[in-house]
Amino acid sequence: MGESNYYLRANILNDIGFSFSKQNKPDSAVLYFQKSLAIVDQYGFNEKKIEVTKNLEEAYAQLHDESNTEKYKN
Repeated sequence: MGESNYYLRANILNDIGFSFSKQNKPDSAVLYFQKSLAIVDQYGFNEKKIEVTKNLEEAYAQLHDESNTEKYKN
């Protein structure tokens, strides 16, 4: 699988997480954002990492998880 396929996979996982977040299901959103983050970290997709960490910050804020909200602040 080429690097662009991993970028696409990370993007899709992030989009699924974002969809869950908008449905007020932050616990499910976090799972998909974490999967996306693992890929962007592994392949160095730094611009995408900024977006994913911002989404994680917002999802953890919805869960009232202050320590993780702080962890993912940009």
